[in-house]
Amino acid sequence: MRRSGSLTASAKGFKLTVERRSMEDGVPPVQVSAPGGESSEVTLEKAGPGLWRSTIDVKAPGLYKLQTSSPTGPLNAVANAGIEDAREMSEVTATDEKLKPLVEQTGGGIFWTRGGGLLSNLSASGVELPRVSMLANARVLAGSGWMGLKDREAFVTRGVKLIPMFTGFVALAALLALLALTWWREGR
Repeated sequence: MRRSGSLTASAKGFKLTVERRSMEDGVPPVQVSAPGGESSEVTLEKAGPGLWRSTIDVKAPGLYKLQTSSPTGPLNAVANAGIEDAREMSEVTATDEKLKPLVEQTGGGIFWTRGGGLLSNLSASGVELPRVSMLANARVLAGSGWMGLKDREAFVTRGVKLIPMFTGFVALAALLALLALTWWREGR
C-alpha cells in the first residue's frame, strides 16, 4: 500500500497553521473553507525533509475545513480558529446558579438526574426523573419530585374555513382549456 502523507491544521488565535507531510517533490495547494462559506487556496512551502507548511491569518472565528489532493485520494483536516478563551469554554461545569433567578421569576424548577454517569451502565432504575404533569392554569410549575408543563391548548382547532379555488364558469373554462391543450399535444 502506498502512503501519500498527511494533512494537519492547528490554530492559535486567528493564525491558522497548515502542515502537509509528503515525500513528493511538490504538493498541490490546500483549499481552505471558512466558517462563512468563503474559500481560498494556500500554497505550502517546504519546511524540512518531507514537511510542507504555511501559516495564514484568518478573519472570522470558527471551524476551518481544509482539503487537498494526493495520489491515493483527498486529504482533509479541520481546525478551530478564534478566541482561545471563549466564554463558552471558561465555565464548563454544570451548575444551576446561573438559572436560579429566571426559575424563581417564572415559577419553574431545576431537576438533576442522578445515577447515570457518562461511563456507567444506564438501567431503567438507575436514573431518577421527576413526575411530569400537564397543568392548565398554574403559577407554580415545579415541586418536590414533580414538574409541570403549561397546557396552552395549542393543538385545539377552533374553526375551519373552506374557500373553493374554482367555481362555476371559471372552473368549466379551465377544464375545457386543459382538455383542448391535451388534445392538441397528443395530435402532434
